[in-house]
Amino acid sequence: MARKARLSTHQRHVHLLHESLENRYLMTADLSNGDFSEGLTDWIVQATETAQVEVVNVGDPGVLLTPTDTGTAEIIQQVSVTPGTAYRLSFTLNSSSDSYAYAGVRGHAGKWSELSTGENTAGRYSLEFETSSDVSEVTIFAQAYRQQTAPVSIDDIQLTLANSPPVSPEPEPPQETPVEPPQESPIEPPLSPPAPIASDSLLTNGDFESALSGWSNISSAGGKAETILGDAGSALRLTPSADGTAALLQQVAVDPSTSYRLSFSLTSAGGSYGYAGVRDHAGKWSEISVGDNVSGRQTLDFVTDANVSEVTVFLQAYRQQTAP
Repeated sequence: MARKARLSTHQRHVHLLHESLENRYLMTADLSNGDFSEGLTDWIVQATETAQVEVVNVGDPGVLLTPTDTGTAEIIQQVSVTPGTAYRLSFTLNSSSDSYAYAGVRGHAGKWSELSTGENTAGRYSLEFETSSDVSEVTIFAQAYRQQTAPVSIDDIQLTLANSPPVSPEPEPPQETPVEPPQESPIEPPLSPPAPIASDSLLTNGDFESALSGWSNISSAGGKAETILGDAGSALRLTPSADGTAALLQQVAVDPSTSYRLSFSLTSAGGSYGYAGVRDHAGKWSEISVGDNVSGRQTLDFVTDANVSEVTVFLQAYRQQTAP
């Protein structure tokens, strides 16, 4: 009997970088009826079991999601996007109970990619993501998971472009006497930021040159995380099994109310999906991740809440994957 090949997902040079919130501007993208002023027009209801979705109007219309012990309340909308473009998804959460609600995006970086943010506390939430070069449509969703029963309201869902304008040159120092302006045109700033270097990263041993030092190995039931030596140096190899997930995590100190970018190189063999992400950036149960089964550079942008000073960065390859 032929032996089943185990999937291996390699991740190299994982960086967590600070990204300034200054010099950002927003432009509207193609999301319809995000304020629910037209009821559920353009939204698809995907409530399961006895979960309910309805639009209520208490001063301002919003979608009321009522999950049950066995049913999730969810709405989705397909949205056209531009490949290779950064977007920001934001929404208002109105919760007077302990129920958690989330909004997010699917399909922005591959078939199974998904990002979401949310909480059980009223407020304005946002997440940033970048579409892959071959992605022209994503799915925006809002949901309240099953195994909770109190209703929660979401309103004012917006999908906007999140681009950085050109960096303005630093002003000249004051002169004692007036001087003639320079004849040459000022040097234009680069169109794209320089590639990150390892010393910029807030992570410990993100290049895995020191094996798994700085990381906690939480692989389960036959899943395996190990470092290997390749042509470009050391890399992490995650090998899941039929019953076990291969995973690492690291606690990282961060600044509150600050934008960060998590990036990593993914090399996938045999169609395996590998993911990296962050937990607790926007509350106790918050989690966002990005990944794919196609080799390439992956990035994930997120913003820490005002009371967050530590997050968990994780790398994983899920169980129940089989090599071709």
